[in-house]
Amino acid sequence: MTDLSTKTIAFIATNDFEDSELTSPADAVREAGATVKILAPEKGQISGKKGTSIDVDATTAEARGERLMASCCPAAPAMRMRCVSMRQPWRS
Repeated sequence: MTDLSTKTIAFIATNDFEDSELTSPADAVREAGATVKILAPEKGQISGKKGTSIDVDATTAEARGERLMASCCPAAPAMRMRCVSMRQPWRS
């Protein structure tokens, strides 16, 4: 995988996320050196369908204006995860 040591990748999720659809990609980009931010509508923790608890770094509203290289949303079970790559660091 490409070196992501200077990049921040956001994962946007809510309660009842599919555990592996959030944890596996987040772990992979962390291993490549990226900073991972978990965003959710509310502060605190979110819980996956299989019991994985994840601390929320910021709410989606708080993340507005943050510089991100990409954002990823684990989707419904019938869909694959959607990731949006930003060619330029994004600032709202």
